[in-house]
Amino acid sequence: MSIDPTITRDGRLVVYSSGRGSAGFMHLWMQPAAGTLPVQLTHGEFDDHQPSISAEGNLVAYRSEQDGGGVFVISVSGGRPRKIAAEGRSPRISPDGKWVAYWVPGRTDGGGDSKLFIPSLETNSVRRLRGDFLTTQLPVWAPDSKRLLFIGRPRRGPGEPAAAAEWWVTPIDDSAPVNTGVLTEGPRLMGLEYGAPWHWQRAGNTVLFEAILGETRNLWAVALSSSFQVRGLPRRITQGAGRESQPATSGNGRIVFTGLTEGKRIWSLPLEANEGKTTGGPKAVTALQGLVEYFPASGSGGRMAYVSPKNGAIRVFLRDAARNSDVPAVDAMAWSPVFSRDGSTLAYLRETAGKGIAVGMFAAGGARRDVPCNSCMRLFSFSPDGNTILYGARGTETERMYSRTLNLATGENRGVAGEAEGIVNADWSPDGRFIAFTSLNRGVHRIMVMPSGRIGGPVPITDGFSFSDNPRCTLEEARGGIWVGDSR
Repeated sequence: MSIDPTITRDGRLVVYSSGRGSAGFMHLWMQPAAGTLPVQLTHGEFDDHQPSISAEGNLVAYRSEQDGGGVFVISVSGGRPRKIAAEGRSPRISPDGKWVAYWVPGRTDGGGDSKLFIPSLETNSVRRLRGDFLTTQLPVWAPDSKRLLFIGRPRRGPGEPAAAAEWWVTPIDDSAPVNTGVLTEGPRLMGLEYGAPWHWQRAGNTVLFEAILGETRNLWAVALSSSFQVRGLPRRITQGAGRESQPATSGNGRIVFTGLTEGKRIWSLPLEANEGKTTGGPKAVTALQGLVEYFPASGSGGRMAYVSPKNGAIRVFLRDAARNSDVPAVDAMAWSPVFSRDGSTLAYLRETAGKGIAVGMFAAGGARRDVPCNSCMRLFSFSPDGNTILYGARGTETERMYSRTLNLATGENRGVAGEAEGIVNADWSPDGRFIAFTSLNRGVHRIMVMPSGRIGGPVPITDGFSFSDNPRCTLEEARGGIWVGDSR
């Protein structure tokens, strides 16, 4: 795997983080953009990533997990790296080569107190910027080295509502910042979810960023006015079908970026859960790669379902770990499997001949039936009694997904009270009283919880400044229960 590319101003040298040639660690490598053999720049039993090369190509700043983690600098001619900041992330060398900008994650619940710093490479002095902001993350240098663009939220007084995340521009003398309005005020394309800003180009005063539209993640650009406010609609730069991100640009307009494709397998890890310890190493459950997603059946003795393009089409397969076997749940195109809580029934989505989308159900005894659901895009969770399914719906492919419920006995289809758009994942609590879901709105992931009845709106339990997904309630009573998920 090779990620995090950066390129010199003249476009001749590229530095990136890669696992090539090392025993399980990511290190920095450099090579001419013309494509000759790469040279390893950093070494050791720790990961090095997020490099930024100076415009002249003589110095690299990067994030390393060495010595507890922080920002280091190293000469491209080699030698001993020098640590310039503890804990720092995403370092960026200014175009004039005088400064390094980086940010430090917050320590409060939700990471709200992240901080932005710029140490001088000439004097080694360090200044904090925008102490008047609650969050300051992912700095990007302006071409003139006099300003930084960052994602942030200003501090609000007691009792005031929290500010929304936005792209801001701040002078490095810490004078008045400018709200670009990119995320909250500017014109938008329907369904476009903004990701991180990566590079500020002098040509056209544009910022490169990654964004999701439909099922693809590509590079986009948005223009700023001379006063640093958003100007016009964003435009797509790349058109690939995979994930394209982490762009950097040379002075002559050459763009280097990461293109990622995923190859997944199902793995198991034995645990002593009460002690929080593993009792062995990871073991591949399936040899199949190209796995799309998998779903365990908590009450069925190790059975699980997974989706894979096996045999040429997306299909749902049942994996029986005890028998070491994989069988198709349905002999046709199907997706989005989910088990009932007792593991007795598997539901999935499938296309029916001339009748649109249906929820197909496969009981442990072999009985099958379909419930029409043309608005269904993804199944999330069975209700505790097994009578209703929580699912995600879209008006069109480019609209954000929202949540609805389908009664499997009557076919009644209804909205969820207080629903939020941009639903990515959701789960019913084991007692049926609450629903947890991941909301993806304007590039921000947040986990929210709301009552499953007809009253009450969603309450956020993460602040959106880390990636969070897959919320699950681990206790039988949601009151006092613990919602867990994937956060990084």
